[in-house]
Amino acid sequence: MENLPQVLTVDETAKILRINRTTAYEMVRQKKIPSIKIGRRIIVPKDVLFKWLESCGDLKKDMQEDDAHLKLIKGAGS
Repeated sequence: MENLPQVLTVDETAKILRINRTTAYEMVRQKKIPSIKIGRRIIVPKDVLFKWLESCGDLKKDMQEDDAHLKLIKGAGS
């Protein structure tokens, strides 16, 4: 990923995430994908995008740990 430019277009971001272009623009509009608007142009800083992806993985891991904890609690109450 080092060969990517420092800032990406929404189209480039969509390709990296392997999602539809329309979905990427909608996620940007909903502020689900971090971006910066400069005039009419929307850019996604590469470093911010990859940190965001890492944090999504951390969130998923936290949710899985919470689910496992809830199962333990429910099992202990039986």
